[in-house]
Amino acid sequence: MDLEQRLSAPAADYVTPPGFMAIDYEVTLQRLEARDASSFYQLVDDNRAFLAGTLDWVSKYSHAQAVVEVKAMAAATEAGTRAPYKVLYEGKPVGFVNLHTRTDRQSQMGYWLAKQAQHKGIMSRATEGLRDFGFSQWGLEVINLHIRPDNEPSKRIAKQLGASMISMTKNANSGRLTEYEVWSLDKHDW
Repeated sequence: MDLEQRLSAPAADYVTPPGFMAIDYEVTLQRLEARDASSFYQLVDDNRAFLAGTLDWVSKYSHAQAVVEVKAMAAATEAGTRAPYKVLYEGKPVGFVNLHTRTDRQSQMGYWLAKQAQHKGIMSRATEGLRDFGFSQWGLEVINLHIRPDNEPSKRIAKQLGASMISMTKNANSGRLTEYEVWSLDKHDW
């Protein structure tokens, strides 16, 4: 099988252990667990300057916060209210994708990708895999994405996923008010 065939082969063609979701030959999602706090923090810290341009929480993010938050995400995974995954590219962690706040057959998707992994289609593939999981495995009807108006790469991903911008909202993050576009994916348009 050549590279093009491997990249286009469905994830079902790959055998993956529990806690993993094979997207294609290069991209795999690995469930985030409490023991991943230090490596999660290190990936954020290594990309702090790059990520701070679009994620308010990054500038003051500490290892102690990572330990608490990753542990909480792992517990929410067990409770079935979150689906946090490390994004692996060729087996190495390069980002994060998450379905969170699962309520009433809807959820919100968030994601980020390390600087060195940009422009390879990694996050497009990862978010497509998590979208498909949300609709087929979780039975979601709607997945929303909150995207800063100046975050053009995230808007491109939202469009590739089939989302439409439906409104604007403001959130108080890290002590400041930030405006977001709300993009929505409807299962019936999937």
